[in-house]
Amino acid sequence: MLYDGHENAFTKWMRDRDVDIIFAETYLKNDLLRLNGLMTAAHLTLLPGVFLRMELPFLGLRLKTDDKVLYADCDVMFRRDVTMHLHCLACTYFAVTGEFDPDDYHNMNTGVMLMNLSRLREVDAEFRAYVRAHLDELPREAWDQGAYRRFFGWERGALLWDRLRPTMNWKPYWGDAANASIVHFHGPKPYEYERPNPELLHLAHGDYQKLAGEWMQVLEDAG
Repeated sequence: MLYDGHENAFTKWMRDRDVDIIFAETYLKNDLLRLNGLMTAAHLTLLPGVFLRMELPFLGLRLKTDDKVLYADCDVMFRRDVTMHLHCLACTYFAVTGEFDPDDYHNMNTGVMLMNLSRLREVDAEFRAYVRAHLDELPREAWDQGAYRRFFGWERGALLWDRLRPTMNWKPYWGDAANASIVHFHGPKPYEYERPNPELLHLAHGDYQKLAGEWMQVLEDAG
């Protein structure tokens, strides 16, 4: 688990369940201060964690991990082993699924990413500079997701990302999740199932209620 913070009750809970904690900070930590006044205090508190996936190319060197890693946001649920599928998957820089439409790979979603760390290191300095230069524009484009979209595709005239199967980043509002390997609660979170955020109510359909119940059961089983 990538975590920006210090040891606390939460990290202890995770360690007690055999989760490795990787403490990290975004290189943008000081830059984010300039967004004060544009963002709510709650958003500013969350932002340092939002950009942590960008640290993975060099964290991989420190942790001596494989060149390819699977990154996932914290609002996901793994339902089966995915490693066999990932071993044979093309991944030049990273592989992703669509966001709102499972067939729309132009408007991709970074909630689950197979990342080729060695290739991403080759463009890391340029990518970091790009994100820093466009930081003020990113609140309108889902933060670093917008940066990945623009830098690796939209501004080049060609998409440099590869494709994950939709079942690897399945949104509950897509419907029947029987074959979903990784469920991404994109929109209302599972703990909101009794009272979803009104602004996200349009995404609380399909298999949302069923999958929220499944998530709650997993949490209960974890103690």
